Parts: sequence; structure tokens; C-alpha cells
Amino acid sequence: MAPLFEHYGVALWVPDLGGAIDPALAGHEELMILLGILSKREIARARIRVRSAMTVQARDQGRYLGGRPPYGYRLVDAGPHPNRSFARRGVRIHRLDIDPECGRIVRWIFAQRLAQHSIARITRALNDAGIRRRASGERRLVLRPGTVVSSG
Repeated sequence: MAPLFEHYGVALWVPDLGGAIDPALAGHEELMILLGILSKREIARARIRVRSAMTVQARDQGRYLGGRPPYGYRLVDAGPHPNRSFARRGVRIHRLDIDPECGRIVRWIFAQRLAQHSIARITRALNDAGIRRRASGERRLVLRPGTVVSSG
């Protein structure tokens, strides 16, 4: 990036230097490399912290972290939000529960996989039975030609 900045006459100011970077100085180039390495390290550390926190929330606290529920499940209320400021505003947390309409199909899919049946075989059986995946935003099964349900 430094040659591009130099070409367009853009001065890159770095607080650690107390001024602009001079690309001609080797020390400045080394500082930029070091700052880049430290930045990547901090990003990796933040990523690990966030993923660890999300894992704890999902696994230990039973919280659902968002998105559309997987096929065969529905969102149910799990009480007030643990953050008091959110709870005061009426925000509630959700957890996954088995959908009574689709739950039996999901149990059948998992039983078939445990019986060593291939995903293709299971999909063919579901299609032959007229069972199709949910359409986006719908709470029930939709019969639609050409759509496929898989166990993954």
C-alpha cells in the first residue's frame, strides 16, 4: 500500500511515530510491518474470544444465537435477556425446541443416517413421500417440485 500512497501523494500518519511515514526509511517500513503483524494478532485474539463466548452461550446456557431455525426446530421463549438494559426494554432470549409438525421427519432422517443410509437415499425417500423443505419464512412444510431436503 505504501507505494500506492506515495504515488498519489497521500501521507500516512502513525501516532507511534508522531508524524507521517517516510517509505524511504527502512525503520519506518519495519514499523509498518510490525504494526501489521500486531493488528493481525489482535484480530485473531478477538475472533477466538467471540467464538468462545458464543460457544458457551449456545452449549452451556442453551441460548439460540440467531438466524433462521434449522428444519424441524422452532424458536420458543427462554425468558428475559440476561443483560439488564435489554431486559428493561422487553428483549427476550430464545431457544430451539422441536417443531411438532417437522420433528418426526427430522428424527426419521437422523435414524436413517445412523442406519448408514446415504444422504442421497434419504433425500430420494423424502422426495418420493412428497416431503419438501420449508419455503423461506414459512412455518410449515411446502410441497414444491424440484426442492430437496437433506440431513445436513
